[in-house]
Amino acid sequence: MASVIRGDDNFDSGAIAEGIGENQSYATTTLTTGTWYQNTTGRAIAIYYQLNTGGGNAKVSTTASGGFIVGGPDGDSGTWDNGYFIVPDTHYYRTSGSANLNATMLS
Repeated sequence: MASVIRGDDNFDSGAIAEGIGENQSYATTTLTTGTWYQNTTGRAIAIYYQLNTGGGNAKVSTTASGGFIVGGPDGDSGTWDNGYFIVPDTHYYRTSGSANLNATMLS
């Protein structure tokens, strides 16, 4: 039989881990393209980046190589490429391509 959660059920919030954005704040950060960074904050973080024209991508990985593409170019060559992605705790992330113009981290 399937469990049912009703709108009036009471849950102990102490047993639920904080979600992304709770007790976190944005701060400007520096990302160097082609460099792997590791999230060691103890919880998920979010990264916003803006690459100079010419493309590039963002990857997240469990090791400092390979990984999954989580952001990429917008398809034209005349504007900046922007992306926003979540990095689980202990995972690695990087951007590639042209120079980063701006980067912000929610942690």
